[in-house]
Amino acid sequence: MKNNEIIKKVAIEVFGDESVELHTLSGWSAMVGDFVVKSGERGIECMLWRKDGEGSNNQFYLSKCYLFSREQLVLREKDA
Repeated sequence: MKNNEIIKKVAIEVFGDESVELHTLSGWSAMVGDFVVKSGERGIECMLWRKDGEGSNNQFYLSKCYLFSREQLVLREKDA
């Protein structure tokens, strides 16, 4: 199962709807901007595939991560 399929499965289990957009914090930050989690919010724990190092051996392992909806995040304030 690919990461996108795992995330859709989690969205269905938690929200009853696969169209709920969930990503890891680093995933949101890479797409939109530098985010932090709102105070009191908690991510949904799941296991996603992660590449094992930078080599060309294409080895992957399952790693615990946390998924968040956009509503659980705020943009990090830039230092003046």
